[in-house]
This record gives sequence, C-alpha cells and structure tokens, in this order.
Amino acid sequence: MEAKKEQTKEQILADLEECRKQADEYLQGWQRERADAQNVKKEMREYAEALAQHTRESLFEELFSVLDNLDRAESALNEKEKQTSVTQGFLYIARQLRDVLARHGVREIPTEKCQMFDPAIHEAVQEVEEEGMDPGTILEVLEKGYTREGKLLRPAKVTVVK
Repeated sequence: MEAKKEQTKEQILADLEECRKQADEYLQGWQRERADAQNVKKEMREYAEALAQHTRESLFEELFSVLDNLDRAESALNEKEKQTSVTQGFLYIARQLRDVLARHGVREIPTEKCQMFDPAIHEAVQEVEEEGMDPGTILEVLEKGYTREGKLLRPAKVTVVK
C-alpha cells in the first residue's frame, strides 16, 4: 500500500509539473497576444492619423483653388470697385478663409518678384527672357504656395527669368 501511495504522490507531482508547464505556456501565449493587440491598436491609431492628415491636405488643396480665384478677382478690381460693399464682403470672406487655414497651421510661402527661384518651394511653370534680370529670378507669382508644419502642401507657381 505504501508503494501505491508513493506512486500516487509521484503521479501527483508529475501532474503538477505538467500543469505548471501548461500554465507557463498559456501565460506566454496570452502575453504574445496582448502585445499583438497593443501593436494592432498602435497601427490603427497611426493609420487613422495618416488618413485624417490626407483628408485635411486634400481639403486644403481645394481651398487653395478658391483662394487663388478670390486673389485673381481682387487683382482685377480697380480702387473704386474695391470700395463697394459687395466687394468688401468678398474680400472679408477671403481674409476669413486665410484665417481658418492659419488656425490649422497652414502658412503661405513668402514669394515675391525679383526673389531667386528655389526648387524646394517653387514650381517654374514658365521661363521668359528679361533684359537686366539675373537668370533664375522670379518675374511673376502665378499661384501662392503653402506649407503646414514644415511640410510643403503646394509649391508657389512662378514665372522665372531664363
């Protein structure tokens, strides 16, 4: 009977060791799954942020076209026309739109006539010969360029001296 007890005790110890191994295996599996779940959450946050960023930039691009047209309309007005209440309303809307973009971190690239062309922030859409001006000098700004948080959203479109 004593041998039977020992065998039972040995069997119990073996079963206990097997249970410990299984518990360790389950714990390691759970830890791997938890790490995987955290990685998936992180990837989903990053994906959502990238999608939101892309959506914002797409919206900004469309708003830039509206601003371009408002700028063209304003430049076509004479001083008397600029003083009418309707025109003042449209000019206010353009200012308001620029303010909205500024609150979202969008900055206009300062580009002026006689400035040197910089391919990092300008896009030459036309080259012309101009007496008395250095090659690579900006002759005219056709469309303003914009950045956001140091990222180029749209280069300024310019005419450059050959």
